Amino acid sequence: MIGLGVTAIVFTACVLPRYSETQQAIGAGGTTLEAPATDSENGTPDRARTVTRRGVLVRAGLAIAAVGACGLSTPLYAAPVTVDAFLALSVRLTQTDGLDPAIAARLLEGFLSMDQGAGLQQLIAGGIPSQQDGDLANAIVEAWYSGQYNTPQGPAVATYDGALVWDALPFTKPPTECGGETGYWADPPES
Repeated sequence: MIGLGVTAIVFTACVLPRYSETQQAIGAGGTTLEAPATDSENGTPDRARTVTRRGVLVRAGLAIAAVGACGLSTPLYAAPVTVDAFLALSVRLTQTDGLDPAIAARLLEGFLSMDQGAGLQQLIAGGIPSQQDGDLANAIVEAWYSGQYNTPQGPAVATYDGALVWDALPFTKPPTECGGETGYWADPPES
């Protein structure tokens, strides 16, 4: 949609004026004649070839109106996503309270580095999610449960032992945590 608007702007601002000049300069045998650089009567510059401030401003106004009519989405103009807003979105998506703000900041940084700001704004606003927004919501939940997120350089780790997967699997723990005294695993778990 934006490409169509840009094409219309370029056509309106550049091609149409040149087309009308060419049509005026076509002579009787179908050959192109050179348009005079000055008005033949008084020697003043030809207005069709002179770039004026008014012409530039009119074309710029038309370009802005055309881009606005193309339907640029409001997230392009929205404020950046804050850690608190991302944390609230994460709580809503994971349905888990007590998420770590430091981990949220690292995950948010990763999503913003992957140009997901507009999608995050859409999810935070609570609008009807598109398929792409649904994929982003799944990626946010996946990042919280795995502790990993994507960056332009590849996957990165936000947390290992703070990943939600360890809360979802109560029968195990991160290998970095001690479960008790030596030999604690030999006895059956207490109910």
